[in-house]
Amino acid sequence: MTNSSLISSLERAVGAGNVFGGSSDLLVYEYDGSVDAAVETSKPAAVVLPQTVEQVAEVVRIARVNKLPVVPRGAGTGLSGGSVAESGGVVVALTRMAGILEVDYENRVALVEPGVINLELSDWVKPGGYFFAPDPSSQRACTIGGNVAENSGGPHCLKYGVTTNNVLGVRMVLIDGTAMSCARQCRARCNRLTPKLTR
Repeated sequence: MTNSSLISSLERAVGAGNVFGGSSDLLVYEYDGSVDAAVETSKPAAVVLPQTVEQVAEVVRIARVNKLPVVPRGAGTGLSGGSVAESGGVVVALTRMAGILEVDYENRVALVEPGVINLELSDWVKPGGYFFAPDPSSQRACTIGGNVAENSGGPHCLKYGVTTNNVLGVRMVLIDGTAMSCARQCRARCNRLTPKLTR
């Protein structure tokens, strides 16, 4: 499949305004927050900004049919190269999936989408006396999805643990395009992406 055919297929899946394929548009997605030369940069074939799980699944199916790697991306603030695509891969930027869908103060859980900014979640629950414990130095810009992917930490993690200690479940899309949920047992109906809130 040519790059223009790939872009057309992706645009049909998520809408023309949610796909980037031009060189200047792709430039910012070639790297993450790591220092010069710490991670090798690489130009993706396309960047897609889905707004639903169903759109993510369709993008993954298109990439699989075309034998292209898929790289999920939050805000790109990581330092390990986790959001940098192999040459020709498809970057799935999840920043437009940024809803705080539910907060259950009694059970200290929140249901959020992966593009929610870390600090915005803490600010959202602060009136109830809570915060989201993982607080990396990039918390003003980094996303919950990126925190989950990189198992982010921060000063609060000395007491409350890293991201994996504060997430009870995730909804994910597998490489065949199947969406599934997995969750730890919890007191509430928490079989969704549910960051634990801390007092």
